[in-house]
Amino acid sequence: MKFLKILKLPSRKKLILAGTGLALLIFMFLGWMSYWNSKKLLANQKANHLSRTVVYRFEELLSYMKDAQTGQRGFILTGKWSYLEPYYNGITAIHRVLRGLDEITKNDSFTQQRLRALEPLIDQCFEQLHQTILIRKNEGLPQAVQAISTGIGKKAMDRIRQLVSEVKIKELNRTQNYFQKSGQMARNTMRSLVIGFSLAFFLLIFTIHQLFRERHERKMLEAEKERLTLKSIAQNKLATLGEIATGVAHEINQPLSFIKIIFESTLRDVKSNRFDLGELVEDCRESLAQVERISVIIDHLRTFGRSDVLDFREIKLDTVLCNTLILFKRRLKLQNIVYKPTIQKNLPTIYGNAGKLEQVFINFFRNTIDSLEGRDDGEIEVSIYAKNSCVEICFTDNGSGIPDDIKDKIFEPFFTTKEVDKGTGLGLSISYGIIKEHNGNIECLARERGTDFLITLPIITARHKLDQTS
Repeated sequence: MKFLKILKLPSRKKLILAGTGLALLIFMFLGWMSYWNSKKLLANQKANHLSRTVVYRFEELLSYMKDAQTGQRGFILTGKWSYLEPYYNGITAIHRVLRGLDEITKNDSFTQQRLRALEPLIDQCFEQLHQTILIRKNEGLPQAVQAISTGIGKKAMDRIRQLVSEVKIKELNRTQNYFQKSGQMARNTMRSLVIGFSLAFFLLIFTIHQLFRERHERKMLEAEKERLTLKSIAQNKLATLGEIATGVAHEINQPLSFIKIIFESTLRDVKSNRFDLGELVEDCRESLAQVERISVIIDHLRTFGRSDVLDFREIKLDTVLCNTLILFKRRLKLQNIVYKPTIQKNLPTIYGNAGKLEQVFINFFRNTIDSLEGRDDGEIEVSIYAKNSCVEICFTDNGSGIPDDIKDKIFEPFFTTKEVDKGTGLGLSISYGIIKEHNGNIECLARERGTDFLITLPIITARHKLDQTS
């Protein structure tokens, strides 16, 4: 299953995974190869040390044999027993050396064969030395010299030297071979490490390059998504302005009609010479109030229609709701829809964009008004209250409601239950994106009749204020 998921990834992500995986495999192979070569080098070093030890032991054996011969000849020439000390020491040491060689070369058949051949020769040589010592002691110097001149001991000693030389040549060749193997292994290891690290470095550079490209493309896609979202919001606003144009015109026409009446009355008073300055001042004040009312509506329409106001700041949701009602008050009245607000006093502020949140409120009012079309008992309830560390906004109506089988789809783009040409399917999708952008949550609650939408937005905290100031 995981492999199938990897196959479904985009090509660049596959390249990144492949590059990273190959680099890791190369590093693992280099680590295994370094371990294996180190193990082989240690084995060669151990074998080389063993060969050197064997050579040293055989040289030591020859040295003790020479010491024994030297002590024997000194005794024969002088007759002094003190010269026999190297002879007796050599007998003891040679047997110790032989035991040691037998132990360290037990797996070497070549050397074992030479050792088996050496033992009788060494015994023969020492036996000849012992006999000449006894002859010197019992019969005198001439008879001892005559016994030596027979050459029996010399032949045995020459054969011993030959066997030792064969073993030394064999071990020295091994040592040279170990050095050659170690050198070749070290060169191969260095070559493999250089090639492996170069390839791994190239793969890592390639992977990093692909990561940066993927990151850049993701940023471009996010920017394009933001642009399309803003475009959708702008189109949605234009559609909203088109729908509420009649209601807004009525809201502006009322104060204009009042001002017109005041001016007509004032002109009649002037013509009939019944001009009252106090009444004129009062009428002018009332006209200015009506002009201010028109100005507020027009300013809000101009602000609402802008798509470049993207900054986040401290805002109050009750103010956002009041601005929304400026645009929808007339439509609610025309369709006989009862509006029931429940707003907590002294609501805490949140950190957000007033224009975007007003767009969310507008989308909910539009959907609710559309769902209550043709009914005389329509109701819209909007409640805003603080709960724990959040502000909750609940939109409730007594319309036809949303079937359970499509509740999971209502926030998807272009999904709509309205008739053709009456809805784009972007309202709730845009609202969902805006709420998520504000670190909030939006959900449709289960209900037998009507619809409940619950929006949750985080309250701005003192810590948050400090962070934003910084």
